[in-house]
Amino acid sequence: MNTGPLSSFSPSMRLLFVVMLVIVCYLIFFLGGIFLAIPLFHVNLVSDFSILTNFNDPRSIVLMKYFQVLQSVAIFIAPALLAGWFFEGNPGSFLKANRSSSFMIFLCAFLVILTCLPLINELGTLNEKMKLPAGLGGFEQWMKDMEDEAGQITDAFMNTTTAGGFLFNLFMIAILPALGEEMFFRGVLQKLLGDWFRNRHIAIFVTALIFAGVHLQFYGFLPRFFLGLMLGYLFFWSGSLWVPILAHFINNSSAVFVDFLNRNGLITTKYEDFGNTDNAFLIIGSIVVTGLLFYFIYRKRKIEPVSPVHDFPY
Repeated sequence: MNTGPLSSFSPSMRLLFVVMLVIVCYLIFFLGGIFLAIPLFHVNLVSDFSILTNFNDPRSIVLMKYFQVLQSVAIFIAPALLAGWFFEGNPGSFLKANRSSSFMIFLCAFLVILTCLPLINELGTLNEKMKLPAGLGGFEQWMKDMEDEAGQITDAFMNTTTAGGFLFNLFMIAILPALGEEMFFRGVLQKLLGDWFRNRHIAIFVTALIFAGVHLQFYGFLPRFFLGLMLGYLFFWSGSLWVPILAHFINNSSAVFVDFLNRNGLITTKYEDFGNTDNAFLIIGSIVVTGLLFYFIYRKRKIEPVSPVHDFPY
């Protein structure tokens, strides 16, 4: 096994170091992005940052997309790759991105994201009905404002009817988050928390909590938490980072695809309503089929353990 310069660090020290990596990478990419925006977009964000808050200005949307891409790289991808090098000397091996899995596990990971949609949407409906105690009214209003702003940003990002706009949204909303968030949350955080707690199930649970919490959308916390649990177990049972990456990509890309079809008048379903149903039988069926698919993945993992295929040339 390759060893990195910080391979002797304890799990707690590794976690602290990863937090530091995120902060440092974010500052470097964010500040660098501000100055790089001057020649790229002919705007001076140092003196006028308000352009990023005007959702009706096409230039603002382009800049927000630019910073969204930088954010994915700065917070998730760069820290994950650096952590893999510092702790093991090989990011691909540390993140388990140098491992493949069987076709059946990949197929089940693809299907499970589609079959769980009614359940996910039902959890979202339940989440929206949750109310905080009266004493936390100010905090709840702040969360609602954050939710509304996030919705406005998402709508502004998705507002395209061109093939080029669709492909960029697919890259920004589906590919980058699937790669970056799985590299960081499953590849790094879940691994380090497992070493710290000495219990992979607790690590999956805590990682899912953090995964849901960092999005700062309280009214989407339950569905994101459940999605985080599913992605965590897909990673744990498959032994390959590419399995949760595929599942995460299918989850995000389906919303991009449905929204694109809707805006072009090809379907009437909006992306936020995709998979939504009030039919109790469909919801129960979603739970049953999702559970069976996960049971199959679990059994397949026990019978056919994953083996390394190659190292990425980082």
